[in-house]
Amino acid sequence: MGERPEVMRRSHRKTENALAQLKNFPFGIFLGICFALLLSWLFDSDIKEEMTKFYTFVFTAVISLLASTLAVVGVLLNLNKQQELIERRHIAARAVLPLTLSRLYGLTERAFEITLDTTALRKRPEDVRRNLLKKLRLTKDDIEQLRDCIEASDEQSQAWIALIIAHWQLEISRLENRLLDQNLLFLDSQLHNSAIDWLTIRGMAIHLFEYSRTGKKPDNKISADIICLPIHSPYLHTQSLEEAREKKLAYFQNNGGLTFSGFSARLENQ
Repeated sequence: MGERPEVMRRSHRKTENALAQLKNFPFGIFLGICFALLLSWLFDSDIKEEMTKFYTFVFTAVISLLASTLAVVGVLLNLNKQQELIERRHIAARAVLPLTLSRLYGLTERAFEITLDTTALRKRPEDVRRNLLKKLRLTKDDIEQLRDCIEASDEQSQAWIALIIAHWQLEISRLENRLLDQNLLFLDSQLHNSAIDWLTIRGMAIHLFEYSRTGKKPDNKISADIICLPIHSPYLHTQSLEEAREKKLAYFQNNGGLTFSGFSARLENQ
């Protein structure tokens, strides 16, 4: 299932061993002191006499030490339980990541079509337009699953997932402004450019599919063939869209390529 689950298992075993040693350490001190006091009581009459004289203080000290020991053990047990819960949540998030990516795949294609239909959709009632936008937004569950995957993933996978979220927020904001602000002016070329941006997000989601299934670390670069028009789209053979795609690919070619750094630079220049 890939290297990440095994890394997590090794980390969990190390944590358990460390916590076991820490749990034994304070309790061992307590038993050692009690044993030392017992030997002193049996074999040293002077200490026995002093302990008899001040038995109240000795008893109080022992009880205090026992209470402290139990408190420390309780805290460490709670930490271990929390660590187990976190790791289980990460495993669950990884298990549903393919479903989350599939949902993103479908949403990006729908956003692609809505973006190209923006001019016509602006003539429809506002509640209809708002409902379209609502269906394109990432849900709370989507965000939580992606966040948990970021916490459970290697650095490169974390970067790609975070990049998808950042690009998504940018594009949904642009689409919202164009659909809801009737005073906002834009060109068809801008819509075509934004439509290709949605396909770019879809390409990043496709790039992570193998990682979601096998745990294999994703490459730093994605294939240009991934950023393609949907085969069922009525805009498939639209020349202006093909030109927008070629311009987008040329931009990336001159600014770091279809890599994480290239996508990050594109995000910063928006």
